[in-house]
Amino acid sequence: MKIGAFVKAVEATKDTVRHYEEWGMIKPAWSNNRRIYEEKDIQDFYAIKEMQGLGMTLKEIRLMFDIKRNHGCGSPELLAGMMKKVQEKNRNS
Repeated sequence: MKIGAFVKAVEATKDTVRHYEEWGMIKPAWSNNRRIYEEKDIQDFYAIKEMQGLGMTLKEIRLMFDIKRNHGCGSPELLAGMMKKVQEKNRNS
């Protein structure tokens, strides 16, 4: 899907989506010099929003995406990082 359909699907603005792309958290495919968004991009967008809800910064979220892409979503590093954030959030609530 093109960016217009993507922003409608995730209820966001084009600027927000492009910002996440600049940070390397959403990586759409390209075809004929156009971004093509897929289901994985929708899932990544919602994951970003969930992590922001836990109080994570974009820098921390980007690190989580880097770990996921390099080691898989079940990597000990990724899980440990997420657990630490959840525990900190619970302590501060």
